[in-house]
Amino acid sequence: MPRAKSNPKRLCVSLESRVFYKKDNIDTAGIRAVSNELKRLAQDGIDVVLVVGGGPLGARYLKIVHQFSRNREQLDQIESMASMVNAKLFVESLRVLKVRTFPKPASTLGEIADFFSSMRGRERGFVVATGIIEPGKTPKQCAAAISRRLGGQLVIASDIQQLEKL
Repeated sequence: MPRAKSNPKRLCVSLESRVFYKKDNIDTAGIRAVSNELKRLAQDGIDVVLVVGGGPLGARYLKIVHQFSRNREQLDQIESMASMVNAKLFVESLRVLKVRTFPKPASTLGEIADFFSSMRGRERGFVVATGIIEPGKTPKQCAAAISRRLGGQLVIASDIQQLEKL
């Protein structure tokens, strides 16, 4: 895949689950806080790809599935699916805030690239949420691959303050 030139108007954010999970439970306040920061970035004309992992929810599913299967491919698929559920929470939160967003968690790098390619020459300020798009990879690895493909700045966010500084 060709590497795009760096684009200061595009960010690829790998968000650590501790930002939107508290004590192994989904934290809606954390999701709202992140969504508000993404809205601010979008209003500033910055396109954002948000990549999330499965978090504690994914870990719980993996623990259960591991009782039935030791097949690495199957376990990776479960982790990817859990991450997409988390990404969907952000899609819905962003939609409520009236942020221009891709209507569902993007499932492949090609889907993300095609979306932004179709937006060329139009207004900026779109947000695409996704999870683990390459089974067996971490959210950070997926975010790095997306960043390389789209030419955006890679941001690893382990707390809300890192997003506030952008």
